Amino acid sequence: MFCLDFAAALLVHYQLAMLVHPSTQSSPFFTFPSGAFSGLMAAVMLYPFDLVRQMTVAPGTSHFAHSTVPYMTVYLGLYLLQPQSDRQKKSLPEKLVWAVGATSVAAAVEFPLDQAKHKMAGSMRSAAMANAFRVPFGSLMLIAYDRALTTGNEKRMAKLLEEK
Repeated sequence: MFCLDFAAALLVHYQLAMLVHPSTQSSPFFTFPSGAFSGLMAAVMLYPFDLVRQMTVAPGTSHFAHSTVPYMTVYLGLYLLQPQSDRQKKSLPEKLVWAVGATSVAAAVEFPLDQAKHKMAGSMRSAAMANAFRVPFGSLMLIAYDRALTTGNEKRMAKLLEEK
């Protein structure tokens, strides 16, 4: 997955999350399906612009970013299983442990599916190393996204209280 995939998927997920109550956002019935939908929408939105996959995947095969869906399913699904109130009570190192864990599992799930990465890297070992280098970035993105999601939920809940 590349940076635009992250951005697009997180924007879609944010919009989905704002449709449900914050307590529902940590349900596995929300975290995993919303992660999958976010990954799918990111792949669909970026499909026409995914020149890297177009150039690296064998002619006659699809260059659709299939690996984005399982990555986002696990990435968001695992991390957001923690209730928002619990996530916000954690220290930064504790959040990093959760984020690195979710990102690592997501990268492991995605790895065998990302043919473009394998072609670009030249070997499975190089592709695995490239995948491992993404874990710190993905983890930090997840923590930043969690903060944005929490802020959005707080503003939404404050507005609802104001209206009553």
